[in-house]
Amino acid sequence: MGMDTKALKLMVMSFAAALLPSAASAQGAAFEALLGAAGQAGLSASVPAVSAPKDTNFGGEFAYIDRGHVVPQGALRIALAYYKAHRAGLGNPYYLSVADFTQYDLNKRFYVIDMRTGDVRRFLVAHGSGSDPGHTGYATIFSNKNETHATALGFYRTGETYYGEHGYSLRLDGLSAGNSNARARAIVIHAASYVASGGRSWGCLAVEPSQLNAVVGMLKGGSLIYAYHSGYDGAAQERAGAWDPQPAASAPRGAYAGASEEDGVTSYIQPDSLPEDLAYEVRQPAEQDPGAGCYDVSSPVRSASAPSGVPYRDIILKVSKEEGVDPALVMAVIQQESRFYPKARSASGALGLMQVMPATARLMGVKDPGKLYDPETNIRCGVRYLKYLWGEFGEGDLSSLSASAADSSALINTIAAYNAGPGNVRKYGGVPPFRETRGYTANVRYYFGQFKAMRA
Repeated sequence: MGMDTKALKLMVMSFAAALLPSAASAQGAAFEALLGAAGQAGLSASVPAVSAPKDTNFGGEFAYIDRGHVVPQGALRIALAYYKAHRAGLGNPYYLSVADFTQYDLNKRFYVIDMRTGDVRRFLVAHGSGSDPGHTGYATIFSNKNETHATALGFYRTGETYYGEHGYSLRLDGLSAGNSNARARAIVIHAASYVASGGRSWGCLAVEPSQLNAVVGMLKGGSLIYAYHSGYDGAAQERAGAWDPQPAASAPRGAYAGASEEDGVTSYIQPDSLPEDLAYEVRQPAEQDPGAGCYDVSSPVRSASAPSGVPYRDIILKVSKEEGVDPALVMAVIQQESRFYPKARSASGALGLMQVMPATARLMGVKDPGKLYDPETNIRCGVRYLKYLWGEFGEGDLSSLSASAADSSALINTIAAYNAGPGNVRKYGGVPPFRETRGYTANVRYYFGQFKAMRA
């Protein structure tokens, strides 16, 4: 790299102090550890457990990066620091990637950052079967050892492309203690059709076949990839060779006891907070099947019809009563989300009547995304999520709202959060300034009044 290790240490520690002024001494020690074992042209180093502040000011040089705050901020801080320290030795400094294995496997958790523009593209990426032996969708075990079929965490540098067992593929070299055996284990980027359905690899960073050329085209030739988990302790992994955290999906706050095996819903623990991907996810409208018969409460015929004409009314009433949510609100959300079409699907991956994201479904007690096309399972997930959001933005009883509740900030914010995520509602102090969310919120409030008037 044309720079000795001492100079490299000083440069990175100086950057760390400027980057994280509130924790300069702690971060300096962390980056000292990062570079302590530097070798292989300055690119072999263990990754420390860096605790990053929540602010998003990365300093003047990187102020343009990820302006939409899409990439998990803790991971981005570490990745940018490592990138800056080693940029001169990279064959492809134009892209920096973060694979956040804290997240559910059906989230687009592989973030590719264009370091020239700051733009971010997101992709699905599989984790290893050894990292998720129960096939829960969450990686909980990480290993650098052969035959574990587990994902290994740390920094990777992309190598050469080749054609192998999985077709066109991209080799990876591990730069950290936790992934140093990457090439020996044949850990590569390749295409796999199972990625779209939450399938697992043997430790490789498998992507969807339709996205392979784009991913490899950007990253080949020596770019950096940071495989990250929010609970990763690099020093501990060095000692043990593997790591087994507790799943970060939820924290105890009172278990639901009324679910049955028949409806595909298991007991679940209501989360204290949502993963960042869900908290800020703005969902797009469902794609309607032109040949499907859909219900519209706002049509003159429907608005004058008897409540018994509402599709899935018995299921809605049953689930709403069990979960303590006003059925008129549930019907209003279904009207907006899917027009009562149970096979609806959006471009963002939301499914069914209430357009539930698979990752949200798991937090609400449903492991199999395919079951979200079942009306009762989908409604129960959506109702639970509404109740969860009401717990943050509302107060009092949600089981029987008055028609005037549609004008309350509590219900307005709850509805907005169902579309744009609670993180965005908190961020903007109310309905976010997104055209999609503002229209969504107005429509659901209107439909709520319609269903109340029908005494549905």
